[in-house]
Amino acid sequence: MLAAFESILPIFLLILSGNLLRRLPLIDRGAWLGLEQIGYWFLYPALLFVTIYNADFTGLELDA
Repeated sequence: MLAAFESILPIFLLILSGNLLRRLPLIDRGAWLGLEQIGYWFLYPALLFVTIYNADFTGLELDA
């Protein structure tokens, strides 16, 4: 149970920090649309690609 909590905690902290940054007047509302688009269309797919590229599949059995 602790391992599941430790793996989910950074995701919630990232969401919480993004929400707090959005509510603070540091970045104007017009820039948030562009930041969301960059994050959705570029940064997230790049993160998925790098994570899959660095994954260790040596212990995975592919034969049934």
